Parts: sequence; C-alpha cells; structure tokens
Amino acid sequence: MEGLTISRLPCGDLRLHLNSDGVEELKEFMAKAMHLDHDVLADMLERHAANGLYYPINSEFTFVGLTSAPVITDDYYQDDDGTEHVLGNLWWFERYQIESFAQTLLTTGEVVFPLGAPAPTVTVQ
Repeated sequence: MEGLTISRLPCGDLRLHLNSDGVEELKEFMAKAMHLDHDVLADMLERHAANGLYYPINSEFTFVGLTSAPVITDDYYQDDDGTEHVLGNLWWFERYQIESFAQTLLTTGEVVFPLGAPAPTVTVQ
C-alpha cells in the first residue's frame, strides 16, 4: 500500500503509519471489505507480503486461539499441500473487540500492534 510505513518500536511493537498519500486507498479498502479489519489488513499488507516482510494471518483458523484479532507476522510460508508455517514474531491488535484498527488508522494516522509473541515456531495443517 502506498502511503503506509511500518516500523518496529524499541519495545518490539509494530507501528503502522498512514501518510496523506494512503488515505484514499485505505478508504477504498474499507469500503469493499467484507470483514473490516481482516480484509483491510490483507489489502494493506499485500505489497509487504509479496516482498517477504509482513504477512497478515487469520487468527481464527491458524493457531492464535480464542481470538479473532487481526494478527501480523514477519515470517510465514505455505506448502503446496496447504500446510501453513508461522515462524516469526506475532503482532496483534488487542482492542479488536471494541475498536477497528482500520478506523483508528484512518482517524489518527497511526496504529500500534503490540508484540504478542516473539518468534514462535508453529505449523498448522
């Protein structure tokens, strides 16, 4: 996504910053999303994932457990048979039940995903 900068804070959290170039694109992502935060996150991170940097993962079906929070990892791959491997750090939007990260990003220009777990090794089939 043009207009999106992702940086790691000294505490390990992940900061997503939206500049003015990304506002309209974010609005477009939000307008077409079936599930606001998950679909928006996937659209926003498409370029980053293609470059091997940050990947949105589906917490409901992957492994995170009793949460449907948006989750980002920095090391993910999928085998030809569909087996998913999450090997990197995990960041999540902990306020997902009461706040949309996409709406917060649009309103304030930035949002922070706390580091949920450093570099686990998880495989799901």
